[in-house]
Amino acid sequence: MLATGSAASLTSCSTASCSPCRRRTPCARACCHQGGATWLSARHLNVSTLGFTGEARFAQFVNNLLLRRGHAPLDTFCLHAEGPHILFDNIRDTANLWIYHALRCNVQALSIADHDLYEEGETEDILRTFHPDRYSFTSSHLKRLHLLYVCVSNCLIKHLLSGCPALEDLEMNDCDITATEFSSTTLKNLSISTVGFSVTKDEEVDIVINMPSLVSLCIGALLCTKPSFINMRSLLTVSIHSEQTGFEFVNGCSILRAFSNARNLTLLHVGPMGWERIIGK
Repeated sequence: MLATGSAASLTSCSTASCSPCRRRTPCARACCHQGGATWLSARHLNVSTLGFTGEARFAQFVNNLLLRRGHAPLDTFCLHAEGPHILFDNIRDTANLWIYHALRCNVQALSIADHDLYEEGETEDILRTFHPDRYSFTSSHLKRLHLLYVCVSNCLIKHLLSGCPALEDLEMNDCDITATEFSSTTLKNLSISTVGFSVTKDEEVDIVINMPSLVSLCIGALLCTKPSFINMRSLLTVSIHSEQTGFEFVNGCSILRAFSNARNLTLLHVGPMGWERIIGK
């Protein structure tokens, strides 16, 4: 778990702490004797829950690590929950402080990966996902953001796309996305896979994407019949998989007109016989 070069990976030691060393385990000694200068100069941090069995111990470890580093600049910060023992939503306030701290350290690439946990509801299982604090996402340095099993609301997206003007790459995998409007003048790559957009049970919600600088668009599960794509003049590569039952060929033609400048275009739809390729070039 020691940093090598300019990168640090914290993945397995749940007994060590970066506070003054009281245990004399090899990991703890290494953190204390070598960690000061090493962690301070490390610009890439990969913080994982692997090896930890409780949220309190993990939170204490990360708190000590970040306090020891202070506000030294960061290029990359990855926060990953691996295994069933730790769920970031259970320590939501603390995890949001870590994200806020990383953004204050001018991080350029940020990755937040929780894991799936379904809780039994009255009528169906409910997916629990981490809820980031939208007010944390204000940075003129953030360029890349990857989210996994995270709740993405309209408020979060609006604050993110307006508060992070340098953001170019946004990837959302297996997220609970309730946002319906995506507008950005700087985003170049947008990828949404697997779960895709959620729709309410009471009404159908259409999705609007307005991104004049977007070069690559990938949507893995489009759950609306009439998506609106506006100002897509820079788009070169498009891949959209529709799983909406009301999606028809005319909708595909409308999408094709929006992506007239695209060089690589694939539109797939789930039909009676499985996936059907509507458009491809």
